[in-house]
Amino acid sequence: MTYNLMTPESIALTLPITSRAIQFAQQFSQQQPTLAKQERVSLNTLAVCTVNNYLEMMGFATNLSGGDSWNPIVRMGANVADLELNGIGKLECIPVKPEDTEYAVPAEVLLDRVGYVFVEINLADREATLRGFIPQASTIVNRNRLRAPEDLIDRLHGLMDTPVVRLDRWLTGLEGAITKGWQSIESLFTTPELAFRSVSSPTRPAVIRRGKIIDLGIQLLGNQIALVVELSPSENDDRVQIRLQVCPVNQAYLLPNIQLIVLDDTDSTFLEAQSRATDSLIQLEFTGTIGEKFGVVVKLEGAEVIEQFTI
Repeated sequence: MTYNLMTPESIALTLPITSRAIQFAQQFSQQQPTLAKQERVSLNTLAVCTVNNYLEMMGFATNLSGGDSWNPIVRMGANVADLELNGIGKLECIPVKPEDTEYAVPAEVLLDRVGYVFVEINLADREATLRGFIPQASTIVNRNRLRAPEDLIDRLHGLMDTPVVRLDRWLTGLEGAITKGWQSIESLFTTPELAFRSVSSPTRPAVIRRGKIIDLGIQLLGNQIALVVELSPSENDDRVQIRLQVCPVNQAYLLPNIQLIVLDDTDSTFLEAQSRATDSLIQLEFTGTIGEKFGVVVKLEGAEVIEQFTI
């Protein structure tokens, strides 16, 4: 029996470093006060340019000068190598060394990123190798955890169709923070009875609830369902209790075999539930912290809807 195992070397993708990238790297590094900072900014710039060129070749619209890495003030004070993708968000492009088996991620870029790409720079041969990417990082990332650059393309295509819902903005009550399609529970459900049933603790203080109609097409046979998100922030730390529900909107019970799935920051299944013919709702609960990312899938037979969240 033969196994095709993915290794760090097998997923790597080598690309040329362009003359334009080298010019940017020289220009930005000359503005720095120390040799160490000059080297860091040069490598960051080459990594960003390499990822930018790769994504442009793959058909993505990027804004090379829109990130913090292109801002001279931010660049001087912080270790940033971000690339802005139009309509998607910021991707961090981290330069690494060939001998490294663990990669350090600057603390200042652990939030507000749609992913992290690790780039090995070989300036002597004017080549850069995309070692792989990861959707969410900690301060240290093991090289064996990286996913192939091709998987990055799939993830970015998914994010283009699925805007990330900023739950932290719901918690702070910012105007305009509610993402399009999300409504109050009262405006979502057709009767007060359905609205009350969708949450089990309507009098609990400091609880935020929003819902959204989920369109699974003809599989629902005209029976509308909604995804309800309930947030209960802790008073003592940055933890948030999250309750997810799938509820019928215009009938008493759900159709059987509707799946509610929670994905973690690596897009792996974290929790799941499935409806039966006698269920008036299905729900899942978990605790997250500010800055964490997760996905929610509502699925029936071959149809599914994915929502992406950041706490």
